[in-house]
Amino acid sequence: MLVRSDLITSILPSPVTSLRSTASAETDAPTRAKAELASTIVSNSSALEANAASWTYAAPTRYVPASTQAWQSRSEDAVSKLMARNFSSTGNASRFNGLAGALLERLKTTPGDYQQAVANYVPSSNTSVDAAAQTALSSIGNNASAKVSLNIRTRSGTVVNLTLINQSDGLGVEIHSSGPLSATESQAIAQLSASFERAVQGFTADKPEVDIAGLGDYDGTVLSSIDLKGQMLRKGDSYRLDFHADTSQRSLKMSSPTDQVDMKINLQNPALWRSPAQREQAIAQQLQKIGQAGSRGHGKAEWIGIVQDAFASMQRSYGANASDGAQLPASTGTPPVKDSALLSGMADFALRITGMTQATNPMRLEETDRFDFSLAQTTSTTGPADKPDSIQQRQTSRLKASYHSALDGSAKLELSSEKKSQNYFYTRIDDQDSLVVTLTRQLDQSMQVKVETSAKTSARVQRYELGMLVEDRSTP
Repeated sequence: MLVRSDLITSILPSPVTSLRSTASAETDAPTRAKAELASTIVSNSSALEANAASWTYAAPTRYVPASTQAWQSRSEDAVSKLMARNFSSTGNASRFNGLAGALLERLKTTPGDYQQAVANYVPSSNTSVDAAAQTALSSIGNNASAKVSLNIRTRSGTVVNLTLINQSDGLGVEIHSSGPLSATESQAIAQLSASFERAVQGFTADKPEVDIAGLGDYDGTVLSSIDLKGQMLRKGDSYRLDFHADTSQRSLKMSSPTDQVDMKINLQNPALWRSPAQREQAIAQQLQKIGQAGSRGHGKAEWIGIVQDAFASMQRSYGANASDGAQLPASTGTPPVKDSALLSGMADFALRITGMTQATNPMRLEETDRFDFSLAQTTSTTGPADKPDSIQQRQTSRLKASYHSALDGSAKLELSSEKKSQNYFYTRIDDQDSLVVTLTRQLDQSMQVKVETSAKTSARVQRYELGMLVEDRSTP
């Protein structure tokens, strides 16, 4: 039935009111009342017919049930309050904001297992509310946009696992312990709350960062190892992180759809570590090498920045119980130097950054783009650890890369199977260098110094115009 609300208003009130007042005032005039009513009906009918052409059919609006929140448990604890606050926001970092730290803080006051989850769901007429809510809660993790877990092993052998999961329609957290925790263990774990929070926020940020130094700063007298694992979708691409720390090593693996980094740090020779100030100098030198390799080999700037953050983060702290090595005696080198200054002061490490090999030129598939950079330090000693007879420290780096670039540096290169697109440089890089410092103790207990360096750079650049090779030069 089609109804015009403006006509309803204009048609009914005035005539009906007039008829009722007339009937009460002139009860002896029924004929005239009937005539007026007939006239009104005729008049209104004409109005309806006159306006019928302007009517538009409106289909009835389909009722869409509003989504409802389902909670695993109704609770007013600090973690639940944070989840309720964060769930209205979007983005992994916003959803996780404060939760990582709050989970560890909880262990200090309320040790034991804990679970909480919240999900949006739309009630169905075919399913009970309880069943629909349970289905929504149990689906958390099936389409996760971010998942982070922290495993902590105590010296007594107890393993504590914390998990955070986020997806568009759900948010869940969990604490699980393989056994009871002592007050000392709960306190040591809770002390990592700020570090865990920074690590989670850094990894899930719109521009990811690796801030894991604090996680390696655990109390080694109470805890034996830390494992942080994360996976996240960013603009549809999957990113992964895997960090491990124990008293003998640190390791980190990260990956994106096109790049990967693998880093290891050896903590088994603490006698050679130096002061934070000296280490900071050495860290700065290595960060510069990584940056230069990224620029020369056309590595992805954002990824190179993430690797630099990770390297600095892992080298700045070796644990709450770590101590700097003892000073070594003066050397016999010329000019006289402290041999401790000749060493980096950092723990030994191995770093490798690799990019996916890609054939980006459809007319020359053998011309691939790639990036492969490795950086390492190894130190060997003879004699007692605190007073070695000899020390040899070797630092090496290797860059192998190839890439296409436009003839005009400011233009965007778009290679296709058409000749007109084939105007470009194809560059291949192969660089390597090494620094070897050898300290040998003499009879008078001084240290003889020997420093060896080598460097080799190689670049081949081919210039193509309309698909034809017009220049091919190599250096050196």
